[in-house]
Amino acid sequence: MSAYILPFLIGVLVGLRSMTPLAAVSWAARLGRLHLENTWLAFLGFAYTPYILSVLAIGELIADKLPKLRAEKRPQGS
Repeated sequence: MSAYILPFLIGVLVGLRSMTPLAAVSWAARLGRLHLENTWLAFLGFAYTPYILSVLAIGELIADKLPKLRAEKRPQGS
């Protein structure tokens, strides 16, 4: 069952933010729920990687909510 739930949840997260799924995969690898050893993605399971990616994901969420930043839907000259 977990083989279907984890990819589904990662897919849902991809639709929300760009850094959140990467942080989630990193936490899953660090906690042993996702085995990435001996792959090119093994760095996601390193000791500090989940913390760094979590800070980046939170920073992205905060930056998206700031009213001073330009909205993505506005034309460049506005």
